[in-house]
Amino acid sequence: MVDFIRWLVTTMLLAWGGFAILRLQRQMISFGRGWLWVLLAGFIALAHWPINFWLGNPLICPIIVTALYLLSLIGLAPDDSVLATESSALSNWFKRGLVAAVSGSAVGVALWGLML
Repeated sequence: MVDFIRWLVTTMLLAWGGFAILRLQRQMISFGRGWLWVLLAGFIALAHWPINFWLGNPLICPIIVTALYLLSLIGLAPDDSVLATESSALSNWFKRGLVAAVSGSAVGVALWGLML
């Protein structure tokens, strides 16, 4: 039971932490540093995989963190056009961030496999 609570707490903290960091750094896009925000989105998606591995969490924990992180990233978008084919200039950075996060997650899965 203690392990389950630890897994639940670390999963929620990692997912919320990634969201909070990106939310706080969202102004980088407005200041012309959208590329840095995109890199940060990808790095956060990658970083929680080895952290979960080192904490000894089961595979379901980073999968849930990834799902929550990607959903929160969509929620950070300035408007609903982020999921449309034609979007605003600001939403394009969020699309790039989403692609970077998915790519970072794929690399994280590969790292998890290599660490086993």
